Amino acid sequence: GAGASRAPREFRHHAEALAVALSLNSAQACLRLRDWPGAVRHADQALALDPQSVKALYRRAIAKSRAESTLDQACEDFSRVLELDPHNKEAREQLQQLQARLLTFYDLLGAHPRATSSQIRQAYLREAKRWHPDKAAKEDKALATQRFKDIAEAHEVLRDAQLRQLYDLYLQYRQQGYIDLHDPEDVNGAHGGIVQVPFEGWADFRRILEGGLPSAGSR
Repeated sequence: GAGASRAPREFRHHAEALAVALSLNSAQACLRLRDWPGAVRHADQALALDPQSVKALYRRAIAKSRAESTLDQACEDFSRVLELDPHNKEAREQLQQLQARLLTFYDLLGAHPRATSSQIRQAYLREAKRWHPDKAAKEDKALATQRFKDIAEAHEVLRDAQLRQLYDLYLQYRQQGYIDLHDPEDVNGAHGGIVQVPFEGWADFRRILEGGLPSAGSR
């Protein structure tokens, strides 16, 4: 009868809820272990059963925000969280930080990637004046201070021809999140003499390549 058909439905619902909870717990454990792919995989499993799970979307977004190649996807997940939960302060802060990370130094200065050094200088003076912390309202001072620092760093890099060349290279490799370099240990070329070196952000890329430009795979 009706009661008999309702029982399997209720059982199935409880089983799915349990599976979602287990996947969420596994995703959280992976985040603590810094196993980002594992966290994404378990969050995907939870979302397959419950596409509107705010916790699963948030945890997947955190994991995807740890790799340069999936920053856009992390932004999409944080945006979805805010659609479902508009008052989620953590998701809003994470989204704002990610959007700032996605800005290139050229974006920060409002300069074209092919701008001359004098145009870079003019752009820097304009943006530094616009974002100077002394001009900011009290509630905007923290944002202005951070933006002012970011603009100064952008100018420091783009005014130096060698650093700018390195930064332009970073922008080319940013999406894939790794760069091909000669493997110093592969002296006989048994593995093609190439090793893929992952990086997280500009500072990490610069540290890896400060000793010289890549000898393979450059575009």
